[in-house]
Amino acid sequence: MRIVFKHIALTALAVIVAACSGKEETQPEEQPVREGPGRVFLAPETLRDSILVGDRVQYGVELYSLEKGTVVVMPLVEPMKELRDSVLALTPWVSDTLRVNPDGTFDMKETIVVTAFDRGDFALPALEPVLSLPGGGADTLKFEGAVLPMRDPALDPKVFKETPEGAQQQGPDMNGYDIKDAIDAAIESDEDEAAAAAARRHRIMSIILLCLAALVVLALVAWIIVRRYLEKKRRAVILSPREEALGRLATLEDRSHWSHDKQKAFYSGVTDTLKNYMDRSFGIDAPEMTTDEVLVALSGCGLPKEQIEPVGELFRLADYVKFARYRANDIENAAVVPAARAFVEATSQPEAEKEVKQ
Repeated sequence: MRIVFKHIALTALAVIVAACSGKEETQPEEQPVREGPGRVFLAPETLRDSILVGDRVQYGVELYSLEKGTVVVMPLVEPMKELRDSVLALTPWVSDTLRVNPDGTFDMKETIVVTAFDRGDFALPALEPVLSLPGGGADTLKFEGAVLPMRDPALDPKVFKETPEGAQQQGPDMNGYDIKDAIDAAIESDEDEAAAAAARRHRIMSIILLCLAALVVLALVAWIIVRRYLEKKRRAVILSPREEALGRLATLEDRSHWSHDKQKAFYSGVTDTLKNYMDRSFGIDAPEMTTDEVLVALSGCGLPKEQIEPVGELFRLADYVKFARYRANDIENAAVVPAARAFVEATSQPEAEKEVKQ
């Protein structure tokens, strides 16, 4: 009998275990949901007394003491899509590690940027990050959503209250900032704007007058320079053909012009002086003529043979030096300038210097 009772007890125990085991397979384990170790934050990117319509605001959650290897998964957010009631999400979730704790855990935050283009207080959605644990399994945290207070930007006093160094923004109540309505600000009146416009016109007119004065001064200086030049030119003394030729020949009398490397320039200077003299005195185009053509032209001017022959000999000697590489000796060089001077003095009469007024 004892053996029978023992078998019955074992059979009943096996049935109970099988029943419990079957219950666990048919009913899946629910994912735990708990209030998380962290906080929600709301931080405007532009610090001032109020969050104005259109301002960019960071919204997210900070999580503390997470195990190494934990992965945080946030609810899907599409950038540039409406998050809730006129609130627009501008960015996807961005993860950032805040610190690594001495016990090996770490703190991190998940952030999105939101904004609204209407005035009012907007309740942001609750945040439920899912923690993928390193040992397997998942844990869902739940945080109450913050309130986004948007104010009218019509008056922007451009005055803000900075958060003290080291202070942190708090949860939905934004204890880190004083959020209040836009304060009254002084607005420029029409009289102030008119005065500013008049001042700008005055500055512009002053610049224009200074430029005109500078132009007048420059014009006066230019007129004085031109006038002095013209007066000097009107008073210039024009030399007669005789005086001009004798003056140039005087510059060629120095013996330094007789050296072999300077003879060609020396004889060219003498013949050019005589040709210019003939051009001015007799009206023949001597500078463009050959030696023979010059002699024929002089004969046509009625000059006697005894005045033409010395000039012919001088020109032929110059042609030898200039074109045949002939080297004249000192006797020949010494006779060149006197012969040229004698021709000028014999064929011209001294003329008084004339002052030509224009």
